Amino acid sequence: MERSSRRPAKRLLPIAAGCLAAGVLAGCSGAVSASSTPSTAYTPAAAPTPVYTATMAPTPVFTSKPLGAGKTYTLTLKNSQGYSQKATLTLYPGQSGHDKSTLQSEWASVGGKGSDPCGDKTMSVGGMTDVKVVSETSYVVYGTLSIVNESNGFAAQDMNWQWISNTGQGGWMSAATPGVDTSMVVMGIGYGNGPVCNDIGSGGYIMSPNFQNGNNWGPVPVVFYVGGVYTPNHPQGNMTDVTALTLSASAFGADIRDSNGASVKGVSLPTP
Repeated sequence: MERSSRRPAKRLLPIAAGCLAAGVLAGCSGAVSASSTPSTAYTPAAAPTPVYTATMAPTPVFTSKPLGAGKTYTLTLKNSQGYSQKATLTLYPGQSGHDKSTLQSEWASVGGKGSDPCGDKTMSVGGMTDVKVVSETSYVVYGTLSIVNESNGFAAQDMNWQWISNTGQGGWMSAATPGVDTSMVVMGIGYGNGPVCNDIGSGGYIMSPNFQNGNNWGPVPVVFYVGGVYTPNHPQGNMTDVTALTLSASAFGADIRDSNGASVKGVSLPTP
């Protein structure tokens, strides 16, 4: 009897329940694991930290305008040792402080930077604190100031320039002028390190120029405010209050001359 040459069929192992025929899951008995790329966990990108840049408020820029014909005075101070300094003060016709844009333009015209140092400023006046320089009631005059050392070849010595005025109310150095009733007179100076404003109607304002570059100081911008000129009784301005004023640069007297070289008792503020 011939033997059969047929080999017995191989017995297939059963696939465990739940296993997939293709792409067999790990953990299934007898499964062949399919090769796959491992997944990478998603990490959201961090939001960038905001950067804030502080911006300084710009210095106001005002357009200059023609000032008209000015009045020029020279004032000379000498001390007992022969040291001498001569100031040149040029003043331009003034106007009401009501139009503040015009004031800023004129301050720029004489070389001032930023805002006018005296307009609507609260300061000490006549020994009283917290007194406001009210622009709309004031007569305002702008100009320039320069000082030269004239000490015959010697370096400049510190000398005090004391700017004082007669306000019409019996100022520190002058008797009252009848019928004049100004409330204050203040002077602003635009120094290189910033402008200042001071009362010159009661005791005056003392300054000492610093001659860092030889014998010349300035020119620097200056401004004068005469308060109380524009009132309900004088809506167009009482110029008597202005013409009665005189300015000086020393409590002990200074040689003051006008543009013609004539000796005068004091500097008069120009009127329109």
